[in-house]
Amino acid sequence: MSWKNSHFYNPPVVVEEIPKMILEMARADPPQPTAHGQVMKRIVRAIGWPSISKVGAQASSDAALLVIRADHDVSFQAQCLSKMNELPKGDVKAEDIKNLNDKVRANLGLVRK
Repeated sequence: MSWKNSHFYNPPVVVEEIPKMILEMARADPPQPTAHGQVMKRIVRAIGWPSISKVGAQASSDAALLVIRADHDVSFQAQCLSKMNELPKGDVKAEDIKNLNDKVRANLGLVRK
């Protein structure tokens, strides 16, 4: 196992800390889309999409913002959009779905709806 795969370099996500992590990343100045995108990948692997019922409305919207900023990884953006669309109505803000959908379409060179 390489050191990059160790828990020291890539510690496990502590579920109770996820809302705080998301809120702090969303407010980082300057934004760090690559690093924050990697953290969001770990969060999504651990709990699925950080929905309103899992992390609260603000952290859920901030998670969408972090993924929208991750233009370097359009496939991850599309994966998150799919996960958001699978959730029950009201467990993710419709505006967050629309904004991520627009970003994915723009990054793929498609016309926005």
